[in-house]
Amino acid sequence: PLIDTQSVQQRKSLTSDVIDAIPTGRSFQALSVLVPGVLSPLNNQDVGGTNGERYQTLTVHGSRGDQMPLVMNGMPYNNMNNTGGGYNTTLVQNTGTVQEMTITTSALSAEWRSSGVLSNTIPKEGGNTFRGYFFGNFSNASLQSDNLSDDLKKLGLLRVNSVKKIWDVNPAGGGPIVKDRLWWYGGFRYSGAQNYLAGMYENL
Repeated sequence: PLIDTQSVQQRKSLTSDVIDAIPTGRSFQALSVLVPGVLSPLNNQDVGGTNGERYQTLTVHGSRGDQMPLVMNGMPYNNMNNTGGGYNTTLVQNTGTVQEMTITTSALSAEWRSSGVLSNTIPKEGGNTFRGYFFGNFSNASLQSDNLSDDLKKLGLLRVNSVKKIWDVNPAGGGPIVKDRLWWYGGFRYSGAQNYLAGMYENL
């Protein structure tokens, strides 16, 4: 009662249940933009996973897109080339092995060498019982509507941007190797996204 402990840090946690339930892409970028204030400078809002695992930078409160620390259990996993601020990475996370993602947007601690959007991924861990997990997702052009009207066709637009195919197959599981001492957890993910773009034609 003698000390008023307050923090200006803004942090949002996305658990695995929330990640599975939200109808959006399952990359950390697609999940991070759900946090108020976080933006993608390229405005690549992912709906249903149409962007696949395409890389995009994130900003908050006017921060630079190349300052975006990426950590897993507190350990940075971004490449150190260019500015080293965190946005360069070749690692695509297996979302089936993620227990929680924490997105911090302000008041980063002194241990991080740059500001911006901090994405911390907490992986799942094995235990004394075997547990399994499976996530599946699929869509194609037959499951999508469009706004291609007769007026647009008369103007020469024969196709609008649309989904060709989206898929995501993600089993995972874990259990004990030595009870109460050593556990394992692993997963496999096969995913992708293909889209049709209006105005794109084969070079004759």
